[in-house]
Amino acid sequence: MRFTSGMLVAAIFFGLIMMTVCLGALFIFRPPANTNVPLAVFTVIPAPTATVVLPTEVIPTPTLSESEMQMGKIEIGVLVQITGTEGAGLRLRAEPGVSAAAVVLGKDGEEFLVKDGPSHRDGYNWWKLESQKDAARSGWAAADYLAVVSEQ
Repeated sequence: MRFTSGMLVAAIFFGLIMMTVCLGALFIFRPPANTNVPLAVFTVIPAPTATVVLPTEVIPTPTLSESEMQMGKIEIGVLVQITGTEGAGLRLRAEPGVSAAAVVLGKDGEEFLVKDGPSHRDGYNWWKLESQKDAARSGWAAADYLAVVSEQ
């Protein structure tokens, strides 16, 4: 289709009319400047994000009463069980100390035979433990989380 000069003039004329109508609408529908007409207020609500909850509670270190200390003393050859970890378990380590590599995770109530110790490091008395069911489950554990079961 070919455009003629008449069509070009009509398109320009139509464009000018539309521009005039749009500009006129801006002035007609605008509120007067001297009135107290409230403007629209938009509140941007941020999208929800994942919330990380960090533990604020410190697991208390179990303390033994005087009668509990007299009932059983940890020493080599004594059978002990893990206690006081509130289900978190106790890391048995390759050597005494909190920075030593954890080799076994013992569960509350699990029993071990004391094989060596004590060794005092990092504020704890450490005992070398070994499971009677599986000799591969052995390592050093802090005495604060051990209770005497019986003497062998």
